[in-house]
Amino acid sequence: WTDPARPVRILTFGDSGSGSVEQAQVRDAFMEHEFDLFLHLGDMAYGSGTFTEFETNMFDVYRDLLVKTPSWPTMGNHEAKTDGGQPYLDVYYLPEQAVREIEQERYYSFDYGDVHFVSVDSNEAMVIVAELQSLAGEDNMIEWLRQDLAASDKPWKVAFFHHPPYSSSERDPNHLVRNQILPVLEEGGVDLVLSGHDHHYERTEPIWEGALAPGGSKGLTSIVAGAAGAGIRKATGDWWTASVEDKKYSFVSLTIEGCTLTGKALSSEGEMIDEFTMDGCQN
Repeated sequence: WTDPARPVRILTFGDSGSGSVEQAQVRDAFMEHEFDLFLHLGDMAYGSGTFTEFETNMFDVYRDLLVKTPSWPTMGNHEAKTDGGQPYLDVYYLPEQAVREIEQERYYSFDYGDVHFVSVDSNEAMVIVAELQSLAGEDNMIEWLRQDLAASDKPWKVAFFHHPPYSSSERDPNHLVRNQILPVLEEGGVDLVLSGHDHHYERTEPIWEGALAPGGSKGLTSIVAGAAGAGIRKATGDWWTASVEDKKYSFVSLTIEGCTLTGKALSSEGEMIDEFTMDGCQN
């Protein structure tokens, strides 16, 4: 489907695959809505991304969604624990766009309507390898990302991967993502970053080059949507935080229509946690 006149409705969340009661409650809540795309932000098969865990904690839980809604994933750190993520690579059939055969399906992009989506592997091993390849003057995931974004003329660009560039949880900031991936996203005109890994909901203010974007200018908004089933962790907010919720399990719904993106974070009880809009036509 490529009709730009029709809204694009997106369901997204990560860190769901625990098999918990809360995972099922979040599922029941989002099944009350209709979506065109499902972006899973990683950690869909705790604890080690085995075939059995995929079957039990991903496909059994979400089968009523998956039979009608295309699913586009990104690899979490738990999926990478078994054979370097081989079960993940086997259970999904993803675009083969990587620069090396051994990296196929670990990163890719696709278009849907007026939106260009790009998924990269933000696991430490993959980012470090890309950094070393770049220093050696070799093609790599980061350079592929730069070229992919530059080649797209879509008015909206959305990047999704597992590890968030900005999060106020108890974990340390992910400097690999900030230093290696984020500058390429800014250069490439990305509007929105979606990540999981940290088990709460958080949305940043628009950020540009490591600081709040000046009023009226375009910045990059990041969302942590990691409260879909695994145990929630504390998050207190920081200088970048526009909204944070660390007590309720949740999912995120995005609707893109024309120049406007409307985002909602909804709890497993259907309560509105956060609502925001973005202007994709802003220079």
